[in-house]
Amino acid sequence: HARMANRGTASALLYFTCDTTVASIDEDGNVTETVAAADIGGYQGGRIEAGESVEMQFGWRGSEAGQASLTCRILTPTQLVDENAFGGGSMTTGVMTWTEPVDEDSLPMLPLLAALVVAMVIAGASMLRRASDAIVETEEEILSYSRDEDA
Repeated sequence: HARMANRGTASALLYFTCDTTVASIDEDGNVTETVAAADIGGYQGGRIEAGESVEMQFGWRGSEAGQASLTCRILTPTQLVDENAFGGGSMTTGVMTWTEPVDEDSLPMLPLLAALVVAMVIAGASMLRRASDAIVETEEEILSYSRDEDA
């Protein structure tokens, strides 16, 4: 969430955007920081009445594991020479740690494949048994038919 205040005498329509800085450490212990646009669901903001302070809720989705911080700034018209003319500037969060989710509820692939192979073997054995029973019955019928003709 972000807290924004309008200390002016008229209502204001303010929007902000954020960048994320992700710090990663390689095998040699070197720290690399990358800055990219943060996924906060587009531009965030709204109307703030004169003298009001509001808290704006928004989500932040991270795509890389590691330590990251969020730097947000109020969007100002490009015609302004001084970006801080209306109290703009930026705010940075503390460092947060993103981790890979662990899915403990999923079944491991190997037992699933083993169960599939066992099921196929059982189905194959059942089909062979039925086929051999059908062949035996057919031979018995042929012998019975030929005996009837001989009589």
